[in-house]
Amino acid sequence: MQATGKRLIQYVGNVALADIQNATHREAVSTFCAKIEQENPRVKKAEIKGSQPHKSHDDPEDKLNVISVRFKDDVDIGLGTAHVHEDGTGKVRWNKWKK
Repeated sequence: MQATGKRLIQYVGNVALADIQNATHREAVSTFCAKIEQENPRVKKAEIKGSQPHKSHDDPEDKLNVISVRFKDDVDIGLGTAHVHEDGTGKVRWNKWKK
C-alpha cells in the first residue's frame, strides 16, 4: 500500500483561518492554500494577512475583494504572496529567487 501525498498546511501568524468572518471567503482561502501546497512542495505555511476582505493594494486592476496570504517554507522564508477571491480564484506572486 502506498501512502498518499496529502499534507496539511500550517497556518501561522496573528490571523487564524477561523478569524475570517465571511464563511465563503474562509472556505475559499482554505481550499486555495491546500491547492498551492500541493502544487509547490516548498510551501509548508500560510500566513493570513487580515480577516476582512479588501481591495488589493498591489493589483489595482483587480476589482474583487481579496484576502492576502503569504506562503512560507519550513524555516519561515517567504516564498510568495497570494490574493484570494471569494469565488476561490486568486493570484500568487512568487518571489523570483525563492520559488
